[in-house]
Amino acid sequence: MKNIVCIIGFILTIGYIGAAEGYYISAAGNDANDGLTEETPFKTLAQGIAQAQTGELKRIIVIGLLDSTSEGSGLGEDSVFYISDSGETEILIAGYLDLSEQRTSELRGLRGKRVITVGENSKIRFENILITGGNAPINGGGIYVGQGSAVTLGTGAIVQGNCGQEGGGVYVQEGEFILENDAAIVGNTVLTDEGGGGVFVSSVFIMRHNAVISGNSGGGVVLHNGAGTLLDNAVIQGNQCQYDGGGAALYRSAFTMRGNAQIIGNEAGRHGGGIISHNGTLVVEENALIRDNRAYTDGGGAALRQGSFIIRGNAQIKGNTAGDDGGGVHNFGGSLIFSESAGLLHNTAECGGGLCSESGAFSIVQDRVLVQGNKAVGAYQGGGGLCVGNNAAILMKGGEVRDNSAVNGGGAYIEGGRFKLSGGVITNNSAEHGGGIYKRIGDFTLTKGDLSGNIPGDIADLSAAR
Repeated sequence: MKNIVCIIGFILTIGYIGAAEGYYISAAGNDANDGLTEETPFKTLAQGIAQAQTGELKRIIVIGLLDSTSEGSGLGEDSVFYISDSGETEILIAGYLDLSEQRTSELRGLRGKRVITVGENSKIRFENILITGGNAPINGGGIYVGQGSAVTLGTGAIVQGNCGQEGGGVYVQEGEFILENDAAIVGNTVLTDEGGGGVFVSSVFIMRHNAVISGNSGGGVVLHNGAGTLLDNAVIQGNQCQYDGGGAALYRSAFTMRGNAQIIGNEAGRHGGGIISHNGTLVVEENALIRDNRAYTDGGGAALRQGSFIIRGNAQIKGNTAGDDGGGVHNFGGSLIFSESAGLLHNTAECGGGLCSESGAFSIVQDRVLVQGNKAVGAYQGGGGLCVGNNAAILMKGGEVRDNSAVNGGGAYIEGGRFKLSGGVITNNSAEHGGGIYKRIGDFTLTKGDLSGNIPGDIADLSAAR
């Protein structure tokens, strides 16, 4: 929470100082003014938008607080502010800060209404402004983005303290949403858990350049039938939900993390503490990090429900925890590839501390991948590093599985699936039974690679003893 406060405090000290070309809006203004100076501002945002729609100036500068009282007859049916413009040029709505008075700019909602509705096919950008106070049983407590619209939250924009049915902070209906340049979506909630406490997007979602989604209830991001990118030091942190996808939940979507992007410290009551992907394509690459997330059932860092998941480059899944299976990753019926120099490090679960692969899943470990320091803490199952369950398969073609621990199978645990070692090293793992590999039931094949130096012994085969 201290980090969130610091971020917000920093952002709100940035503003437009001195004269800027555009239409000025102030609760103390008058819509009969020309709106062209601080001394002659309009009173309502609606008047500023109307002028920007027809004129050459596409910048609107908000002075101080605007709310339902100041907007008056400009109120929309569900919103305090309604913004629409089908022109080719983006309209910028920016806050104004007078450092001598320490004022910040704010668009505020009220109980029973969201803050802002952006009409269809509009291009709108927000900077240096706080959007807060929306609270209504409809989608998009802070901002609702209509179909075909493109909305950007840029430098200094904050969406905080809103509540909606889905998309507590922002709801995007088949449009484009960009969060960039230190913008933040923090402390929002939803009435429908898993509805995207921070953001709900169908279509295109881009988060970049130190943007933050943090402290939202109902999950950080929900992406439906879309394409998402998290890059350039963007962070999804400290969000929580009762069910699936504490940081992010993806449904039939393509999603990529790269460029030092992070999903950290999120929590889910069931699956996917950091992120869950249903029937989509998930890529975590370059130096992206999924760290210190928790799921109370499966997939502390990430959960895959069919579809595909690729972890490559120097990406890491580290320090995550699951109450049942797959502390780092839980692969349920999907296709997963760990490649290049990716790391699966220091994760914990009852079974499959690093990775649990089951129910038709196929997982590959190859190249220089490091699976290290993971723990399976369950008394009856195991797989400190890797676990392969019923009707699933793991193929290890390269990399290292080392320094992992469990009661059964410090390196890997086989229970009804197939594990093939055709390259790489399984070494220095420890367990009470089968330091390297413990096979309860299923198939283990060694064609190449090194299985040695595990304690106590490299293989314990319970099925052979039957």
